[in-house]
Amino acid sequence: MIAEIVKWLDAFGINKKLADLRSDVDAKASASYVDTQDAAVLAAAAAYTDTHGGGGGGAVSSVQGQTGAVTLDTSDIADSTDARYVTDAQRTVIGNTSGTNSGDETNATIKTKLGAASASGGGYLSSADWTAFDAKQAALAYTAENSSNKENSVLDTSTTKYPTNALVKASIEAAVTGLIDYRGDYDASGNAFPASGGSGASGAVLKGDVWIASVAGTLGGVAVKVGDWIIAKVDSPGSTASNWSLIGKDLGYVPEDSANRDTDGALGANSDSKYPSQKATKTYADGKLSKTGAAEISVMTNKATPLDADVLLGEDSASSPTAFGKIKITFAALASYVLGKLSASYLPAGTVRLAGYVNKTDVFSTNSSSYTDWAGVTLTVSQTSGRSNNSKFRLSLTSGVSNDSDNSFQYVALFRSINGGSFAQIALGDTIPNSGQRCWIDAAIGGTAGNYPFVLKNFAGDFVDAPETSNSIVYKCQVIRTVAGTAYFGRSANTSDGNRSSIPTVFLAEEILQ
Repeated sequence: MIAEIVKWLDAFGINKKLADLRSDVDAKASASYVDTQDAAVLAAAAAYTDTHGGGGGGAVSSVQGQTGAVTLDTSDIADSTDARYVTDAQRTVIGNTSGTNSGDETNATIKTKLGAASASGGGYLSSADWTAFDAKQAALAYTAENSSNKENSVLDTSTTKYPTNALVKASIEAAVTGLIDYRGDYDASGNAFPASGGSGASGAVLKGDVWIASVAGTLGGVAVKVGDWIIAKVDSPGSTASNWSLIGKDLGYVPEDSANRDTDGALGANSDSKYPSQKATKTYADGKLSKTGAAEISVMTNKATPLDADVLLGEDSASSPTAFGKIKITFAALASYVLGKLSASYLPAGTVRLAGYVNKTDVFSTNSSSYTDWAGVTLTVSQTSGRSNNSKFRLSLTSGVSNDSDNSFQYVALFRSINGGSFAQIALGDTIPNSGQRCWIDAAIGGTAGNYPFVLKNFAGDFVDAPETSNSIVYKCQVIRTVAGTAYFGRSANTSDGNRSSIPTVFLAEEILQ
């Protein structure tokens, strides 16, 4: 560095006293600034001879070509390698240079020291990132729709979703499929149903396609007039008549002219063109009924509930056609006559009528191991007028049973008495080994042991009896409990909480006429 200073002094013709220069060099040397160039400067200084005398430099004739009071600035310093000047601003920058910032950084070294920006820290922006950011959507001038609300499957009542074009198109097409689609006029003179010109692809005929006949013809054996409608009932109906509907423009009848309606209650016009109103007809008919002849009728009323004393006018079947006879029939006589006709002798075979029934709501319990009358489950079939010996009787029983023992069985037997005679057991099953129970209904509970007291098992039975009598009949039921416990008919044995139940017992007899 000292060698450079000497060159600069020589360039300006400035001589420095050797003592001053040696003093500077010695100071630099003592500060360990001596290098190769410094050694050369020291050698030159030692050989230098001051020709101007001591104390201060000698006079110069000019400096950089200037004479007199010389003022030098940076423009007086020629630019050359390693001999450039710095501005004040650049000097400040150099003074601030420290640490890893050497002042000669390049883009590459700066990027290396900064590192790329990431989600977790700042850094430089790469060209790829710049391109990505530059390609981002500009600010919208409207509120964007959330694409997750796009619906392409089914239309519903949502006020948030929006349908795609494809969904709207498909939904509308599905909604209008099969609706009336006018296809124009049709010449039916060829006596064939339309085979083209429909609303389908390439003119295929679809359900709901309709034509209006412009020329008469016969389609499917039906005469078609001009103006009639020809409607396809199915897709691709072909020539099958049942696949088409033909609607005539005509009413199919000749309508009556309302001007011919006659309201004259006397029907005085006696016309074949006029027609009477309902009121005129009633007025005329009422006027033709005799209300004064006591021999014909005693009373004619318009009552919601007729009395037995009211009299109807009738025709005597014994009178000749030329001598129309009048008879009086009271409502009491009429009722007696009609009820008499409802007897068995007037009803067809197979007619079923109620013979008797019992609705029993109270509970019956027993622990008897022998058949015992089931109290209240007895009914009487009375001797009725017109009942033949051939009538049969259907007996039906529905009820339920429970037992306070887990080891118990219950059975129901049916008995019959005719005209006050002794009871005989009927509705018996076949004989079985080991003296098993022959009964009408097996009401064993079954199920899981331990649940018998809590379970009410429903049971039912039917039997058709042929007593071959017209006399009165009494039917009754008996029950038996075997093994152990008490049987409860009509409710569960245990009643400890609200999960238990009771049900009615119904015993029914129906007569089947033969």
